[in-house]
Amino acid sequence: MSRSSPTPELLHYVSQLIAHESAGKSTVPFRAGEKLRQPLCKLVGTQGYRSLMDRALAATRHHTPFFAAFRTAQDGSLVVPALAADPSTSADAEAILVAQFFSLLSSFVGHGVLLTVVASVWPDFRPSESVSAKEKTL
Repeated sequence: MSRSSPTPELLHYVSQLIAHESAGKSTVPFRAGEKLRQPLCKLVGTQGYRSLMDRALAATRHHTPFFAAFRTAQDGSLVVPALAADPSTSADAEAILVAQFFSLLSSFVGHGVLLTVVASVWPDFRPSESVSAKEKTL
């Protein structure tokens, strides 16, 4: 599998999704990634989800050493070091990791299934008008 970075379009889409998720809520690091875990575990199984998250972490570590101490637990949840819980850095870091995860997931299940999962978790999420048509479909 390639260790390429997610596209700028995908990263922008995920950044908007994370901003949507965190609007008006307490700052919990990596909230969007955790919110996706349950429905995706149903889709690909806990081991499948964990495997994809492990691959996303490995690819992200390759580009961003910030993730060196992150790991996945047996249930697929992300174990976030206390230092990474700083809200000033966690939103950008979360966008990078979730975009990498989306990129991997879409290569296995396709963009349509990925968009269906996103819509089921965030039914009221709509990318901003500044997002191109390509970004709206990932």
